[in-house]
Amino acid sequence: MIDKNSPTWQSIEKFIKEKREAAVSSLISDNKCEQQRGALKLLEELEELGSPKPSNMNTPSVNY
Repeated sequence: MIDKNSPTWQSIEKFIKEKREAAVSSLISDNKCEQQRGALKLLEELEELGSPKPSNMNTPSVNY
């Protein structure tokens, strides 16, 4: 589990914000669009590491 309050994660969030702003700026100026879209997707996936998704393993199955 990632501690979103840790200095390391705070640095990662700052990195994500800076890189996202640069990628969006390049995308708006129509500079290497496909690369920028890929970078944005990767940054989004990195950011999602701080938001764990619910696990289906703890969910009881229901049989009808």
